[in-house]
Formats: sequence, C-alpha cells, structure tokens
Amino acid sequence: MRTGERCARASGSARCRRRSGSTRWPSRCLLLGPDATPFGLAATACLPTTAIVLASLDAEAYPLHVLSDFDRERRRIEEALHDGVQQDLAATVVAVELARELLDSDPAAARSLLEELAAQVEAALERVRALAGTVYPSILPVRGLTDALRSLDVETADLERYPLEIEEAVYFSCTALRSRATRARVWSDGAALRLELLGVTAVKGDELSLARERIAAVGGQLDLSAGRVSAAVPLR
Repeated sequence: MRTGERCARASGSARCRRRSGSTRWPSRCLLLGPDATPFGLAATACLPTTAIVLASLDAEAYPLHVLSDFDRERRRIEEALHDGVQQDLAATVVAVELARELLDSDPAAARSLLEELAAQVEAALERVRALAGTVYPSILPVRGLTDALRSLDVETADLERYPLEIEEAVYFSCTALRSRATRARVWSDGAALRLELLGVTAVKGDELSLARERIAAVGGQLDLSAGRVSAAVPLR
C-alpha cells in the first residue's frame, strides 16, 4: 500500500481512504466479512492496486453498478466453466474408462484411443489458458503491455514498463472496448500513455463506464466522439 493511503471501514462499508479526504474503491480488494471469511473481490480501479479490507455483508454498502459487475463476471466464468472445462473433463473420464476396458481385449485400439485423448487434453488445456486470460492476463505483470495487448490485436509503439496499475487500466480498457472497434493502438509520447480505438460502434454503457473508471482511477481521461475512443494517462 502506498504512503498516505490506508484501508478503513467507512459507514459500514469497505472503502479506501486517502489523506486528501477522498473515498474511492480499491482496484482489487479481497473483501472479508466480520468473521474474516472472504466473500468477494472488488474490481473497480483506485490506488492502491491491492488491498485486504474488512467489509460489510450489507448489499447497501456497495454501489449498485459494482455489484452488477461482480455478478456479471461470476456468471460469465460459471458459464465458461460449465460449458467448457466441465464438458472437457467429462469427455476425458469417458475416454479413459473406454481405454481401460480395451486394454486387455484390444491393446492397439486402446493405444490409439489414448493418443486421441492426449490431443483432446492438450486442446482442453488451451481453452483453460484462454479462459484464465480473460480473468487476468498472467503475461501482463511479467512482460508488460506490448506482449499482453498482442493477444487483443492492439497495435503498440514506444512502450516501456509502467506501474502495474497503469498497465492494468490500459489493458482492461482495451479488453472492454476492442471488440467494438475496427482498429486499436496504444503508444507513449513520453508524457502520457495514449489509447485510441477507431471505427467504434454499438458500445454498451457498462463497457464504456468500465473503461472510463479504469482510466480515471490512474489519473487519466477517456472520451468517445464520432466513433473514436481516445484516452490519455499521464506518466509524470
């Protein structure tokens, strides 16, 4: 946690209070109930990047759009696990049982089935990795924006490593809006990290709000005008 920032309970809710007197949500807070049981993860952006706080279980303690974001993300992950990972594992169990039955009666068929199963398991692993990447890109803290944004088909130029909260803000803003644009690019002009998406259409309100909140939380600004999204995050 940065100097001058501390997590405190405010009006029965989990908030991050800064010396300036402003009260904002931490970017990633592990929410703990009165009995210290984890029950949620706050995902809206505000420094510090990570904090563990005591929180009220009362739904009124949280802004409605934050709870909605939590629930939407939970549903997305649950559907991906049910329709993807669970089905892959079920098919693997069936194939293993069949191969076991064939071992004595037809070893060649069992061997062929196991070879097919190996390919299926590898494909399933790739799908799990892809799902994990939508939750949080493991490559981002290790290799930075240039490599992380490549998977989103975002052009990059003159990028270095930046504080993780800035890289996260830019990455997740691109994640929220990239599918709505024909072209996207991120670059640095030395004074600011800049994001531009062109040919933007059919942007949903929650997608734009998420991107704006992310960028604003690190001191930047994001605007939408005439099919173009532009954002700038100061680096100094």
